[in-house]
Amino acid sequence: MPEKLSADNGYWSGGNLQALEQSGTDAYIATDKGEKTHKIPVDSSDRKPVKADFDYHEADNAFTCPEGQVLTMKRESQDGSRVYQDSPEVCADCPLQSRCCQTAKGEARTITTDDKEPLRQQMNSKMATEPAKVIYVHYKPCNIGKNTLDKSDMNES
Repeated sequence: MPEKLSADNGYWSGGNLQALEQSGTDAYIATDKGEKTHKIPVDSSDRKPVKADFDYHEADNAFTCPEGQVLTMKRESQDGSRVYQDSPEVCADCPLQSRCCQTAKGEARTITTDDKEPLRQQMNSKMATEPAKVIYVHYKPCNIGKNTLDKSDMNES
């Protein structure tokens, strides 16, 4: 792996983020659309809350919604995918319910991710900084139409 690289959000997978971390590569991966923080807060708009509006707490392995309710992990698959959800009763009383819980069955909001969520959170925070934005542009992100990192595809420093 190169010492430093930037890549488009097609490389946002947990497996790629883990490989980059393990290799020690100083990576700059564009934040995936649902992971990106909106410029207008959810409580100041009519938009649907996205995953980025929910705070992830690694120590508790839980998300907190914009209204302060905790979504705990309900299930984890063998492949590491995880589903987080609060109770339907709590969501039913929420002022954001009609925008957030868009199921015909009246189920509570779910957040789906995997066991690499801490790596996504770290990259998201890194990419929100001005120095990361400058580096990302400088290193001309690779955009090669596949979703697995390959050393030959990297833009090296």
